[in-house]
Amino acid sequence: MQTLAQTKGDHTAALTKAIECWNKKLPELIVKATKKHIDLVFLANTIQQFKSTYSRSGKADWWDNIENFHYYRSQDDVPFVEQKLVLPYFTSDAFDLVIVGTIDALGWIGDSLCLLDFKTTSSWDVDEFFGKYEVSNQMLLYTWMLNYFAKTEPNKLIGSIFNKHPAFGCSIFGIFHKKGEVNFRRSPIIYFPEHRIQKFEEALAVKLGSIVQLCSLYVKNPSRKQYDGLVNGTCKMYGAAECPYTVACTSTRDEDEEAVLEAKYGRTPYNPLATHEDI
Repeated sequence: MQTLAQTKGDHTAALTKAIECWNKKLPELIVKATKKHIDLVFLANTIQQFKSTYSRSGKADWWDNIENFHYYRSQDDVPFVEQKLVLPYFTSDAFDLVIVGTIDALGWIGDSLCLLDFKTTSSWDVDEFFGKYEVSNQMLLYTWMLNYFAKTEPNKLIGSIFNKHPAFGCSIFGIFHKKGEVNFRRSPIIYFPEHRIQKFEEALAVKLGSIVQLCSLYVKNPSRKQYDGLVNGTCKMYGAAECPYTVACTSTRDEDEEAVLEAKYGRTPYNPLATHEDI
């Protein structure tokens, strides 16, 4: 979608970029047994079906009218896509805690300024899927961050946009797929009331405070391990058949677990500020 918007509808360039990204990520993918139909052919067919669905009008700017969504554009006529949000939250001599996110697209639905977030799902119940985002922590986080920038950085790009348009909403563009069949739908606009954003801010402060504590403990003792997956549901979510480290976590001796993790566990630095091209 980023390439399609930036090239103003160049379908070939968008498809080429998607294939390039797929091939780059392929070695890292863990494909679930029920998702094996999602391959490069499926990706290419989905992109082709997207073009066929929305270019029926025959207009050159078909890419800028996706379910009545029109991209917000800069003074230089550049569409607002894949915009990084970076908010320094905590700073110390030992480490920094930075909140980051990426706005997939910003634009207009009628007279309403709206964040558009792209999601793929094998769910076939459109209303149920969209209903989950009415309390989405991701959308709440972005809304909170943008309100913060509007108040603290009103003269910078992001802050100035949302300072002028404080009553903005969020919408989900869903790509619904099931065994080769694909449908595209956009959710209604979601608006978060002020009191909910305030409650989110309070809960976020508690969560980030616990992260700061964990980071402080790690700085003091880097060999310390946090088995959060056993508590937060990550291990259950992926299941023994999907996780490459199961042999470690199901071992009967602590020494064996340590040996397996040291040998197999990847320690690639994570840079959330990198663009998709940098990853």
